[in-house]
Formats: sequence, structure tokens, C-alpha cells
Amino acid sequence: MALKTLLEELVERKNMLMSAADEKNTENYLIAPFLRGLGYDPSDPRKIISQYDADPGDRKTGKIDYAILDKKRKPVIYVECKKLLEPLDQHHNQIKRYFNNKLS
Repeated sequence: MALKTLLEELVERKNMLMSAADEKNTENYLIAPFLRGLGYDPSDPRKIISQYDADPGDRKTGKIDYAILDKKRKPVIYVECKKLLEPLDQHHNQIKRYFNNKLS
């Protein structure tokens, strides 16, 4: 699927999702299809690990939604999903903690 077609489909899904936009629906209906469109299969544990352990000291918020792996199975891209249209500034500390733990 061409990227333009994928993005048009995701915009249509976003418009339909507005009334039921919790984090899980955003992940299932927008993020996962977007990753597939980029060539990453969220159902293939050789390529992506969901709920990747980012902060071992915090079990509640210590999971990144997706870690995209390289050929050596090392994470190279992290994807954190939030509810559609949720302001991201309130999650700044969570994301900062993830990157301090995993990228330092």
C-alpha cells in the first residue's frame, strides 16, 4: 500500500474513532496499521516487541508500547501510544524516564 493511501485510510479511521478513542483503540486502529504500512509487522516478535520493558523500577508505567528491533533483535525505534488527541505534554516525564533508562 502506498504511503499516501495508508495515510488517507488512517485519517478516515481517526474520524470514525473519535467517539471511542481510548489508548487501546488508538493503538489497534491507528498505530499498528501505520507500523504495518511502514513495513513493520506488530504481530512478528522477531521484528517488534510489544510492552517492552523500559523502566524496571516502575511496573505501572515502565512499558513502552512497541520496540522495533534490528536484525540483531536490539531495539532501534520506540513507539509509545497515547489516546487519540490526548495532549502529550503531560507525559513528558514518562517519556524522558524511558529514554534515560534505555538510551543512556
